[in-house]
Amino acid sequence: MKRTRGFLLVICILCSGCVGRNEAQPSLEELAMVGVISFDYIDDSSMNITVIAPQPSPDAKEHTQSYTVVASMVEEGLVQVSAKSDRMINLSQLRVALFSEEFARKGKMLDVVEYFYREADVRETVRVGIVKGNAGEVLTGEYPDKPNTNVYLNNLLEPTLFTSFSPFTDLHIFMADAKNPILSQTVPYLEIKDELPEITKIALFNGNHMLDTLNQEDGKIIQALSGIKKIAPTVINLSEEEEVVLEFINSKVKYKSNNNLDSPKVSIKLTLDSALGEYRGPNKLATDNDLNKLQKDIEKKMEESIHELIDKLKKYKVDPIGLFEPLRMKYHGKWTEEMTAQLLEKAEFEITVDVDIVNIGSLK
Repeated sequence: MKRTRGFLLVICILCSGCVGRNEAQPSLEELAMVGVISFDYIDDSSMNITVIAPQPSPDAKEHTQSYTVVASMVEEGLVQVSAKSDRMINLSQLRVALFSEEFARKGKMLDVVEYFYREADVRETVRVGIVKGNAGEVLTGEYPDKPNTNVYLNNLLEPTLFTSFSPFTDLHIFMADAKNPILSQTVPYLEIKDELPEITKIALFNGNHMLDTLNQEDGKIIQALSGIKKIAPTVINLSEEEEVVLEFINSKVKYKSNNNLDSPKVSIKLTLDSALGEYRGPNKLATDNDLNKLQKDIEKKMEESIHELIDKLKKYKVDPIGLFEPLRMKYHGKWTEEMTAQLLEKAEFEITVDVDIVNIGSLK
């Protein structure tokens, strides 16, 4: 009998523990499931944090709710948002983190990214982006034809062919590149155009700090030289009278180096299988010789553009491509960021572009 009473007592204790745990779990209505968060610089000790989360009530007029607080640390800001919203903040549905350009230039972004990277509830695939002006205004802006701001901003930072000039960096990539002595970080750069956010450029980083922006054409070159197979269509101005639109079917890049750290030389061969989407100019493209001449002109123009991009990278002493990976692979010892910067400054680059136009579109 005593054994029976003891067994029942144990069962009761276990059951009461299960009930307690179930009761402690907040319901969905009690959670603020943050989908997008932004950070704006105020001063060296404070920042504006804005979040948007879905409105749980089906009768609500707005699909999302936004909250903005001032804080010195991320955790502090999230606690303030919880108090302001009267709901517990949950980051398991976070998809996008936006930072104002000033915040990134002041060197504040890496600390925030590292916080999220170490947070157990946050996925490594959260996209990051830089915003010209106020990042919080992107979250609180009104987009009448985009009923769900959470979904809209998430989709905006998902890769598509026509925005493939952008690196589409996530938490994992940003942290990995920040610690990689051979690579510099690049991040999508957004501007408000016609009252809608748009990816217009890419932001170039050196460790903690954003340095400058690169245009879309530079972004496409970086993607091609980084080994990306599908590149966004590009407009190439050969002269005032001649212009082409190329659609890249496939790209392939090969690197060779002389393995000399004192006098480095790097050869880059970029092969592009392309379709001529549109052409404007005097060339009638009626014969193989006409097409070959056009291909040679495009190759020369692209080689010039690659040299111009490398000159920009030399100016900032950063390398978002990995130009010296062949040298690093054969180097015995610890590779440093200083070595990359020194090699970039004194290296000679031999660029060869091979364009093969396999299809011809509209001619003007």
